[in-house]
Amino acid sequence: MPSEDLRIPTFGLENAAVVNKPRPAAYAVIIDNQGRIAAVKGKSHYFLPGGGSLAEETPEQTAMREVREELACELRIISQIGKAVQFFQADGQNYRMEAVFFEGELIGVISETAEYELCWLDVGQIEEGFIINVRSGR
Repeated sequence: MPSEDLRIPTFGLENAAVVNKPRPAAYAVIIDNQGRIAAVKGKSHYFLPGGGSLAEETPEQTAMREVREELACELRIISQIGKAVQFFQADGQNYRMEAVFFEGELIGVISETAEYELCWLDVGQIEEGFIINVRSGR
């Protein structure tokens, strides 16, 4: 099922022949005082801190929990800045992820044990570091 709001960017391609499992998610866009963007490093690319929502979790709660888990930091949400839909396959399952993006700031370290190292990317590094495949204006 295509995104109902045509202004919401869509990543990946929807395959009408398969059932896509809904996957709500939330991500934080954090910019430091030097204009760099916070990221976590995966196997071969960088990602925004964030991820899938737990049952009954709001997007705000998801973003804050994911930042705590991934970066061992507290997140203060400033505002919602957008939404996107992504179609992908993982572990033999097809997903339709509906993600909410928040502008936020790190307000403190809660532990030295984080899932990922916090990486700060300059704006020029984003296109080469992140996987970008946007389809819009359908």
